[in-house]
This record gives sequence, C-alpha cells and structure tokens, in this order.
Amino acid sequence: MDITNPIVQSGLLGMCGGLARTIFSLLKSAIARKRMRLSSGLLLLVLNALGGAFLGAVVNLSPSLSLLAGYASYDVLDSGNKLFKIGTIPIKMIASKKKQTAFEEAMEVGK
Repeated sequence: MDITNPIVQSGLLGMCGGLARTIFSLLKSAIARKRMRLSSGLLLLVLNALGGAFLGAVVNLSPSLSLLAGYASYDVLDSGNKLFKIGTIPIKMIASKKKQTAFEEAMEVGK
C-alpha cells in the first residue's frame, strides 16, 4: 500500500471522517445517558471506518470532500438500516394477524 497514492489518501481521510462521526455520536449518547453495549459501539466504529474509507476513496475529488464523504458514511449506514427494517414490517404485520374462527372464515368464503 503506497501512502502517496491519491486514492489511498482519500480513503484514509474518509476513514478519519467516519471515525470522527462515530465518536461524536457516541459522545452525544453518553451525554444523554443512553445505554450502549461496548460491542455495539466498537462494531459501529469499525463499520463507519470501513464505510468512510470506501466512500472517501470513491469521492476522490479533493481531500475535504473525501473527509466529508467519510463523515456521511454514518448516514449511509443508517439509511441502509432503515431500508432493511422497512422490509421486515410486512412480515410482522402478517404474523400478528388475528386468527379467525371457523365461522369468520366461512363468511369470507361466501363473499
């Protein structure tokens, strides 16, 4: 890995942006006295560092944009998390459907 390569430099700047965003978020949670497991915090830190490095390398236009892309990697991961949660909502709604009695099923068949 050549540190003078611009893509590597952009990736490192993006990683720094991702780490900064995660540290700020963890500090904000600590100030609000929200409980978080250490393993969750470390996993978030690693994922944001990797995501920041990837986005920083992709946005290889200037050092400041690479840093901002890394900072925004937290939002990208959060949006992806929301997308996966949306995919599971219909399954929960179907599973929580009230069971019908035999009479109610017969009435629906007759309609």
